[in-house]
Amino acid sequence: MNPLDRKLTTIIKMLLTGAADGPKRDKAKKDFHDLRGRVVHADLGGILEQLFGSFSALPAERAKPDVGEIFKIIMALRERGFVETPAFLFFQWRDVLGDQTLEEVLLLAPDATSLEVWRKTAKVAAKVIEGRLLSDPVSTYATAGADWLLLHAKPEQMSPLLELFLGRKDRPKTLLPWADALVPALKKDKKGVLLERLLRHPCLDRGQCATIAEVVRLNRTLLKNTVENLPAILCQAVPPEQGSLFVEELFTPMPNTEGAEREFVTTVLARLGCGILLQDRRGPQAEAVLGLIAQAARRLRNLTKDEADQARTWVLENLRAGAEPSDGKAHVTIEGARHLALAFEKAAQGFAAKDILHAAARNLGLTPIGKKGEPASYNPLQHEDVEGGMLPGDNAVMEEPGWTLGQDIVVRARVKRGVNYV
Repeated sequence: MNPLDRKLTTIIKMLLTGAADGPKRDKAKKDFHDLRGRVVHADLGGILEQLFGSFSALPAERAKPDVGEIFKIIMALRERGFVETPAFLFFQWRDVLGDQTLEEVLLLAPDATSLEVWRKTAKVAAKVIEGRLLSDPVSTYATAGADWLLLHAKPEQMSPLLELFLGRKDRPKTLLPWADALVPALKKDKKGVLLERLLRHPCLDRGQCATIAEVVRLNRTLLKNTVENLPAILCQAVPPEQGSLFVEELFTPMPNTEGAEREFVTTVLARLGCGILLQDRRGPQAEAVLGLIAQAARRLRNLTKDEADQARTWVLENLRAGAEPSDGKAHVTIEGARHLALAFEKAAQGFAAKDILHAAARNLGLTPIGKKGEPASYNPLQHEDVEGGMLPGDNAVMEEPGWTLGQDIVVRARVKRGVNYV
């Protein structure tokens, strides 16, 4: 988005609403002078001066440009990263644009709202627009028509188009990227119909689940709305096969959050679990998600050592969640007692405490994560970055091994940055 975009829209609005010689008009002139001074491109500068001159005129003297000029102005602004201003101008000039065909308007419309403005002005039925756009999903994907369909068409009719979005297909730079285009549609999806359709799409794989999860996770309002809808989706008689996978991807980064973000994300996860428990029935997908929530609770307990983060971490647990051993060796049976007794014998024989604890831990079912000095690929779920600044996948070196019990990380291995080879 061009940083001058919103400023230009504000200036035009001031010119439209301010008196001919009032303070608002004076401020608009000053702001435009400042804005114009920041534009070095000659063609864009000329278009801005043309716009200012047009909207500075008195209402009775203010003439609308012809359709050719409208296309030239709006397209020039869109090509240079303006979004809000082209949409505002489209609305201002809607009477002229109402005479254009759908194919012509699709070349110009900067967003779904503009296309809907044209539809209402031209008095074209939504079903007609929908049918024509869906007849060629590939071409539609490269226009604001795709954004319009996400907001106005029924999800079950959009499978080919949704496949393009899920495939992260590039769009023209003058349009919202695929992820940003999904956000308003999912926000409007109050009952989760579009979300369910995405989760039921036959081409959906882990990568595409991660795609949707990323879109949802980055918007708090959308995440809360999604969690409200997921319990009903997961507890259907025939739930989406990828439902639990989507939840897993949705909360994968959770252990790495801190402070207010940790509190928000863990509360949302607990809300999801409560929502599932309040449903009338629970099938395998719902039970799998409850299992993921229980696993996340154990992981958070094991990995959260900082008191500030502990105070802002919320988990949902059944009273028996930790009662069952992970692999038959997680509790003290007679065999476990012998292992502990053997540790005492080794201590009496003068063995180092670290060696004794290491052997006892192994005997009780724990598995070490790495060895000191060993290279590793940094994984924040398994490794604690002792220096800070590492990203997933970075080369690392083990400083201190960690421990796992079954699928659970008990203590993360301590690592520092390793050597990057080119």
